[in-house]
Amino acid sequence: MRKNAEYLKNRFTEEEIKEYETNLKLKKDHRVTKIGRMLRRTSLDELPQLWNILKGEMTFTGPRPIVEMELEKYKENKTKFLCLKPGLIGYWQAYSKADTTYEERMKMELFYTENESFWFDIRIFFKSIVTVIRKAIMDEKME
Repeated sequence: MRKNAEYLKNRFTEEEIKEYETNLKLKKDHRVTKIGRMLRRTSLDELPQLWNILKGEMTFTGPRPIVEMELEKYKENKTKFLCLKPGLIGYWQAYSKADTTYEERMKMELFYTENESFWFDIRIFFKSIVTVIRKAIMDEKME
């Protein structure tokens, strides 16, 4: 992210505001630097979280970490979501499409909490590898 990312958020177009309110992210976020885009595209931006796994604060596979504002969206399902430690890779990341809404993401995260198992985590792990490679190839073609 750029140093003045919060200020740049105030300069979103109407379409960007709507997309951000729906998904809490933008497909083409002008606040992200070129290096940041490359790190995100290759998922290298996730590497520092390995330290959190070693400290026992996160797991390798689980629901993705969220901020307090996002937790409010889970309403009566907050406790269910918080019953597991956050994970480096998650079900919604591996199995969602590019146009997945935040509402769909929440449903996928809750599905994971209800179906969490060692074998499900193995499937998510391998699917994540395929997803990251496929996304990197598609992003490369678009540039």
